[in-house]
Amino acid sequence: MSELIIHIGAHKTATTALQQLLSESARHLAQFGIVYPKIAWFLYAQHRLAFGFKNIIDPVRGDLPDPMTEISQLNALLAKNRDKRILVSSEELFALRPEAMDFLKTHLVATKIRIIACVRRPDEMLLSIYNQKAKSPDNTFAWPLAHFPPRPRHIDPDIAYGMQLTKWMDRFGDDNLSVFTYEEGKPIDSFFRLLGIDVPPEKEPVVNTSVPAPVVEIMRLAKAFDFNPALLPKLYHAAMKQFPDAPRLSLSHEQRREILTMMEQEYDALFARLGRKNPYPPSILETPSTSDDPAGQTPAPPPLTFRDMMAFVETLIR
Repeated sequence: MSELIIHIGAHKTATTALQQLLSESARHLAQFGIVYPKIAWFLYAQHRLAFGFKNIIDPVRGDLPDPMTEISQLNALLAKNRDKRILVSSEELFALRPEAMDFLKTHLVATKIRIIACVRRPDEMLLSIYNQKAKSPDNTFAWPLAHFPPRPRHIDPDIAYGMQLTKWMDRFGDDNLSVFTYEEGKPIDSFFRLLGIDVPPEKEPVVNTSVPAPVVEIMRLAKAFDFNPALLPKLYHAAMKQFPDAPRLSLSHEQRREILTMMEQEYDALFARLGRKNPYPPSILETPSTSDDPAGQTPAPPPLTFRDMMAFVETLIR
């Protein structure tokens, strides 16, 4: 019997740290009959499996992977390791189109396929995704944060994980989807608990941390006003040097409630199908202090003030 375990993310749920640990733990995994293969490989995981479906050029090889080629390599490995579990991981798989999922189901030869996913409280997930998109010099994302609380699905397909995971269950079966939450404990520990094995000894993990709010806003504004893309990395490092200890991006209580309310029905349906209650209803938010904020609508502090910007300009022109 060949078993294939597919870890699909989602984004911003410690996937890179987990993949790095898996890539460095072949000997430990082998003790439990698990193979984490270096096929369909990019960085620390099997991202090429998804790149072809999503029309993403491999940044290292410079090619567009062919899905059937990558799947054939995986099938060959499954055939040679019928007494083992084959584990692959890519958060790029999370929001595949339905026809791509159908292609996987049709062409993978594993006797058993198990899907593992991690989900996260949506207001925190939105902030983390926004931070990543806005700070990056490698894209043109320049939307203001205020655009997204009324329409959280606009930030990234992964946040609509009720819809995304329902598609996986429809194709591979409800019993073959295992879901854990980012908040229930250390995600790496939760993942290995689902595998039923010990956590490998951890080395220093790759950590993709949020950056200070002024840095995010400077990068967003630069992209919005056609700053020279070649200079964006230098701008990023200069802003990080200027604002190393500034607060991170935040949302008001009302914005957080708006996000949780917007996603509630979709999440209710997903977790009901999983036999659980939605862990992220709007009621999980604490009531704001009536003395400080009677209406519960105090806006989040601005990510960047004019004083911040002028201090940054002064530093640059000295």
